[in-house]
Amino acid sequence: MSQVKSTMMVTVWAFLGVEGAVVFSSRAKHRKDVGKATIIGLVSVLIIYIMITLLAQGVIIQNKIADLESPSMAAVMEHIVGGWGAHFINIGLMISVMGAWLGWSLLSAEVPNLAAKDNIFPEWLGRDNKNSAPVNAMLITFLIIQTFFITLLFTDKAYRFAFSLASSAVLLPYAFSAFYQLKFSRQNKLSITQKIIGLIASVYSIWLIIAAGIEFLLLTMMLFFPGIFVYCKVQKKHDRSITNIDKLIFVALGIFTIVGIYFIMSGRITSF
Repeated sequence: MSQVKSTMMVTVWAFLGVEGAVVFSSRAKHRKDVGKATIIGLVSVLIIYIMITLLAQGVIIQNKIADLESPSMAAVMEHIVGGWGAHFINIGLMISVMGAWLGWSLLSAEVPNLAAKDNIFPEWLGRDNKNSAPVNAMLITFLIIQTFFITLLFTDKAYRFAFSLASSAVLLPYAFSAFYQLKFSRQNKLSITQKIIGLIASVYSIWLIIAAGIEFLLLTMMLFFPGIFVYCKVQKKHDRSITNIDKLIFVALGIFTIVGIYFIMSGRITSF
């Protein structure tokens, strides 16, 4: 079961960003292209992962693949076609990393920018430059990215910790999206297919949160806790009151944050 849970988290990380087309949907000329881009992206990545896994094991036995140095696909290609195959994969890897870096930077900046325009985040993050780029949100994003790069100098666990934490952090938004799909389908009396999709997505999201484990769930709560102050500030600026449900959520986040800090100080959280 521990292997299954670990695999689930890596799978979430591998497919994280499949919702990217939805994030940029406000910039699309046609809304129907958003759904097409999401499906094409998901299927394309799935096919590539399957091909890499199956084809690699078709030329090298599994236990030797496990011992290959990263990037392992370079060694597989070298085994098939010679030295130029490794260079080909390495060049492709560099292009892929640069593209992913650019894409994720834009994606990370777009989310707070849109939230600010919807009066959920501070107005400062919603400002665009003359090219309609989220300049302030991009600045904050790059500062966080550079800070993360610096942490890589001090520990060999930084990357694994980061992708586990990032995967855990996105599970709650995924779960609430699934819950809303189910709620929206019931309230608007949509087809049984839509209700089944919402139900399956909700159950799957709950399972993912359980698979992530209490350790990363507590760390995620610690990340969410500072958002309380941002939320209160924005609510006050737009003359919106803090509801009793909001207060209950604040208390729960506070409790989880205190427990998380205690676990870190007592050594029960060892992801660092």
